[in-house]
Amino acid sequence: MAVQEGVVPEAAGTQEAHGGAVHRLKPNAIGLLGVVFMAVATAAPITAMTGNVPFMVSAGNGIGAPASYLVAMVVLAIFAVGFTSMAKHITSTGAFYGFISYGLGRTAGLASGLLATFAYVVFEPALIGIFSTFATGTLKDQTGLDVPWWAFAVLMLAVNATGTWFGVSVAEKLLVVLLATEVTILAAMAVSVALHGGGPHGFTFGPVNPVNAFKGTSAGLGLFFAFWSWVGF
Repeated sequence: MAVQEGVVPEAAGTQEAHGGAVHRLKPNAIGLLGVVFMAVATAAPITAMTGNVPFMVSAGNGIGAPASYLVAMVVLAIFAVGFTSMAKHITSTGAFYGFISYGLGRTAGLASGLLATFAYVVFEPALIGIFSTFATGTLKDQTGLDVPWWAFAVLMLAVNATGTWFGVSVAEKLLVVLLATEVTILAAMAVSVALHGGGPHGFTFGPVNPVNAFKGTSAGLGLFFAFWSWVGF
């Protein structure tokens, strides 16, 4: 794929300082394993299960919620083919801005970059909110302690700030631990359900039947939350 020069201005972290020095992102700050763990952790598997699935089942496509994830997986897998092919030729650190600018021009790239930035800015308070809500409720149910939600919100902000302050290598190690914990919890739940014979009607093909992803009270809502669960993708 041919890459046009000069379509995208220098990416963040490559601007020249007053003294003539060029500031760049630190090379090889994290390895392949770290990138994989950070990418998967950004998708937040346990957050998707606790925050999105209840809406999908109750107000979306009901029994077809698991099938929605299969549909989203197939669509994103196809998208990944083109995305990875572009990544070989476009090495800009501008993320959405860099890719879309090369394909559709600066205006579209800038608009998408600003939109993505805004989305992530409002996404963080949402994550803090759901974490605080579940933490407060769980602690009260298990111990009887009534800790205000904002205390957990401050705790989460402090952990995030600490990881940011000490650099990406510290954040990488922290995410490895947290992701391993998430996967362990979800795997334990899946094994428990399997050992107890599945749902009220046992094991059925209905939840993974792709047709059911497009049925229910609001199939569009269910599919939306399925794709939203892959937000870190």
